[in-house]
Amino acid sequence: MRAVNDSTLNMLLRSDPMLNLLMTCGIPVKPTFCLQDRDNIIKRICLHNAVLQVNAEILQLKEGLKLYGLLEMLVKYPKDGQLIMCYNDKFEMTSGDFLQQLKQPVFSPEGSNIKMREVDTLAYYTQFLEDLESSGVVCVDGKSVSMKDVLSFLTGAPCYPVTGWPTSPSVKFKHDCFERQIPLENQPCHCYPTASTCTFILTLPLHYKSYDSFQTAFAKAILYCKGFGQV
Repeated sequence: MRAVNDSTLNMLLRSDPMLNLLMTCGIPVKPTFCLQDRDNIIKRICLHNAVLQVNAEILQLKEGLKLYGLLEMLVKYPKDGQLIMCYNDKFEMTSGDFLQQLKQPVFSPEGSNIKMREVDTLAYYTQFLEDLESSGVVCVDGKSVSMKDVLSFLTGAPCYPVTGWPTSPSVKFKHDCFERQIPLENQPCHCYPTASTCTFILTLPLHYKSYDSFQTAFAKAILYCKGFGQV
């Protein structure tokens, strides 16, 4: 029911659930309410639910923030405090940010074929990030992958934490898939990139012979290989 006049407002407020809510919020029950009371009642209900009923917890939190002077800093720098204390799903990372945070990979000995494969694969990963930055998304199987999805796949978090990551992300290379063949079918390995969200390690197989094959595999890994464990 929607209160559009005095009659419907009184009918609504005299129902048992609303009477209980009014009493819980400390709102006096009048013999007759008028439509002008509606906005004030809504405000008081919102104030009670958002602040008053958790006032004791808020005061306790403020006392805790005082221990190391954090409360004073939050009052002094409210915008910075909002970044730390409030959830924000705004995403502003670029491919350059990803690469700057990345630890230097450990490559195989110079001049080896494996080293060349590792460099190629790392270049594919870099190109993948640049494509995401330039176009916004990469589409596979009619589904899109964004830079935010890459971050979630690698770290388990959809945004960069204000205080930074506990450790820098790193890339490792999976060598056995490069050497392993399926004997009966003589087909190359088709394993996907994997990520450890605890240690921020991205493991890239080396069997990709083109950027297109890497792009498809990496996008599918992000889209379909969610959760713990490997299938």
